[in-house]
Amino acid sequence: MLETTERSRMALEHEARFMTKGELTRKRIVEAAAPIFNQHGYEGSSLNALMQATGLKKGGIYRHFASKEESEPPPWRLASAQSTR
Repeated sequence: MLETTERSRMALEHEARFMTKGELTRKRIVEAAAPIFNQHGYEGSSLNALMQATGLKKGGIYRHFASKEESEPPPWRLASAQSTR
């Protein structure tokens, strides 16, 4: 039986085959933002924290999300789901 991390890696590789580079980057931003929104809430989360978590500059984030408001719902839902596990 495969370990969880091996299964996760394989699932990500499979998913990556069907996503564009932009979609993968957007997904990476959402996944990195989720714990920040979860820990600090929407108002307490800063673009600088998102930049630090993703390694992207402001332009890199804004290329995929027009504003912090646009990026908030998906990470917030993801963070809520992660916190209930």
